[in-house]
Amino acid sequence: MFRLTGISQNCGGLQPGGLLTVEYLPLPYLSASAEHLVNSENSFVGALASIYTENWLSMQILLSTDREWKDSVREDEQGRFFDRTVEGSFAGSEPPTKHEINQMKQYRYLLRVRDRAGRRWLLNDPETAFKFTYSFSTGNKGTDGRKHQIKWAGQTPHEAVLWP
Repeated sequence: MFRLTGISQNCGGLQPGGLLTVEYLPLPYLSASAEHLVNSENSFVGALASIYTENWLSMQILLSTDREWKDSVREDEQGRFFDRTVEGSFAGSEPPTKHEINQMKQYRYLLRVRDRAGRRWLLNDPETAFKFTYSFSTGNKGTDGRKHQIKWAGQTPHEAVLWP
């Protein structure tokens, strides 16, 4: 099985201003002990933080909106839910990048992002892992507008929480 390495490994190490760093953790990279964590915001985040620090992968993206993530709140008879998305784009059409991003479709993810103030937020938990989708565009004729349009989306009953 192909092991993801993180898009940042394939696209260089510099992060120009205006880009958002998304850190993502494929669910299969979680150990069995994490599957039974109770999601009570701070205790859950603290437990995850102590167990999972080295397996997070990262990607820098140009946001599609002016916010790091988008929440649409809805309520029904089961309670309040957040339809949450993180979306943006990045340039890169090198074969290792294309292969990595194509493999990413196979997994569900935990996500954390840094806001403009530098705080890191956990957006979901293993029970509400997000789906990853993408498309590739070659740009307009006569330009080098090649880019991957990417999106993580999912539903969660929890608000985003600060990562320690």
